[in-house]
Amino acid sequence: MKTTSPRRIACLAVPSLAFQCALLGRPRLLGTPVALVDEFHARVADLTAEARARGVRPGMPLREAVTLCPQLTVLEPRPAVVAQYADALVEAVAAVSPLVEEADQGLVFADLHGLEWLYPTSAELERAVFAEVPEHLAGQLGVADARFTAEMAALRARPGTAVHVSAAE
Repeated sequence: MKTTSPRRIACLAVPSLAFQCALLGRPRLLGTPVALVDEFHARVADLTAEARARGVRPGMPLREAVTLCPQLTVLEPRPAVVAQYADALVEAVAAVSPLVEEADQGLVFADLHGLEWLYPTSAELERAVFAEVPEHLAGQLGVADARFTAEMAALRARPGTAVHVSAAE
């Protein structure tokens, strides 16, 4: 009787990819209140913890956000840069598995079934994925038997780390 290995799914997530791309090359903004506006330049799409601490919230009209936090730095989206980095994430996962799906910009899934001989340990899989992720992005990896579980594991991982969820969990 042949036993089959469980299907494993990897999820590489870069939460707030658009915001991370907007912050690229702007180290002086670290630790300050910053907001990314939506494509219509009308509402806050994403923000730093420092902006949140001053009462700014996602979805808030930009005018209201600037009133609440006059020192708020407002960044415009950079769609071409986001698309470039989203493609790089797909390529990073494709370097590990031929079965890859980009669910959204900054969220990529890979079917790991049959790749156990290439990556016999979780550390080897993590090393292979993170070696291909652009260094400026804080990628998070989740590995599980189901797509949803892999995504939730990735979102719970700290930047640059992985969370593996076994079938028993």
